[in-house]
Amino acid sequence: MLIIVRAFRHSCSLGRVNQLHTQSKLISNIELHCRSGIAKGTTINGNVRGLQTSQTLLSGIRCLSQRSIQHQLILIRRQPQECSIRWFHRSQRHQAQPLLLLMVFKSIAKISAVISGRAFRKWRTSLPQHKSESITETVKRNVWKIAGAVASLFGLGLVYYYSHIEQTPITNRKRFLALNSKQLADVIEVEYEQHLKDFEGLILPTSHPLHEVVERITTSLLKGNQDLHQIRDKTWTIHVVNKDIKNAFVLPAEQISLFEFLDLFMIIVLGGIWAILPNDGLAIVATWFKNKVVELLLTMPYSRLLETEADEVGLQLAAKACLDVRESQVFWETMSRNSPVTEDLVFLSTHPTHSQRAKHLEELIPQAIRVREYCGCAPLPIRDPRTVEANTLAEAG
Repeated sequence: MLIIVRAFRHSCSLGRVNQLHTQSKLISNIELHCRSGIAKGTTINGNVRGLQTSQTLLSGIRCLSQRSIQHQLILIRRQPQECSIRWFHRSQRHQAQPLLLLMVFKSIAKISAVISGRAFRKWRTSLPQHKSESITETVKRNVWKIAGAVASLFGLGLVYYYSHIEQTPITNRKRFLALNSKQLADVIEVEYEQHLKDFEGLILPTSHPLHEVVERITTSLLKGNQDLHQIRDKTWTIHVVNKDIKNAFVLPAEQISLFEFLDLFMIIVLGGIWAILPNDGLAIVATWFKNKVVELLLTMPYSRLLETEADEVGLQLAAKACLDVRESQVFWETMSRNSPVTEDLVFLSTHPTHSQRAKHLEELIPQAIRVREYCGCAPLPIRDPRTVEANTLAEAG
């Protein structure tokens, strides 16, 4: 089913006016421009947490009126116990040649690093003593040239890294992105087609009874965040899969970029391991240990950081869309109670625990409620879903 949504009105956006600098500052004299009327805002006590991760949390709010905006929504229904959602910018079909070439190159480079390192070790150990001493002397004589070459390569790597730094659109956090927009579109297209194949026959039709719920929530989110060109300038498509999984995701472009770059750097380390260690057994163990260290100390903590940031941004988008932000805490508390997996070993997970996410969102909800107020949303229902949930649990216990 194809739905064309036009002429969203009163889409609340974070605007210009003043800039809020950091930490404990007060946000005051906020003007709410809605059509021709102007109303003064109230004061917010800031703190350097949650929604206030960027230099500006609320620096003026205005409502866009009578703006004709066109989006395409393909909404495919879901069952209550399952939520697997795919959002993407649907443009013309691309072939993901740069990405595929990078993946092939990375695999070949890793194998080549192992073979080259092992061959170098065997060659070095088979040398007569006088040749080994001669090579050592040559290296000592040219140590500064070698160091200069290594430093030059390192410098080029830094230049490449810093030339691919950009700011995130909402939190203004600096991040590294190795993929350009076309390459990212290629990645999204390939992954989208793969998911359609994986879930073929499981995608629910648009005639499902929950279609109106999905449509209403999606439209609210799009309508309430038209100030963000990342939302405004894209075509949004949602697919819901009838399968006993609990998952909703958007392609993590930043994470892919960082760890593709990290993998290429680790190829040098891999070659060094196989060249220096005296036998294959030690090299295999060292390679396994290296992979685990990278996973536990870099990959997983960074993934948890991105998930936490996504919760913060998602709460802000929901607040601007006038949704009940208190439900976010209830959702993760429910997930925590119903999760069969222990939450003790968080360092082994790519995500924060459900209880951690619930607690973090609880701290952000007061700020999110203020965002709703500044956006001119209707007051939240007096019946707090958090209180209702707590009372229900108390009665059941």
